[in-house]
Amino acid sequence: MNSTPESVSVAEATSSSGFPVASATLLILFGIVFQVVELTCRNLHFGNLWLLSVLASDIWNILSLHFNVPSIGAVLLYWPLVMICLGLAILLAVRENRPSRARRS
Repeated sequence: MNSTPESVSVAEATSSSGFPVASATLLILFGIVFQVVELTCRNLHFGNLWLLSVLASDIWNILSLHFNVPSIGAVLLYWPLVMICLGLAILLAVRENRPSRARRS
């Protein structure tokens, strides 16, 4: 009879940590993908797609002036790494908050 409430609390803890683990995994995955894309496309120029590049640069200039955002090169350089670090921090926080098996015995 005593093991039933413990198993319920462990099941609740496991199911409640599912969303943070999934979101942290997605943050890490997207961070790695965006970093690889940024590194491979750093020297890619969209000269043939001039209309798209002009529109994108003008929209970014308007947003950067309005919200005081740094240039696009500085943002693209570091934000995938920030995503990876945030995902790792979430995973470590979930791991620290998980009940240990030694305390249940």
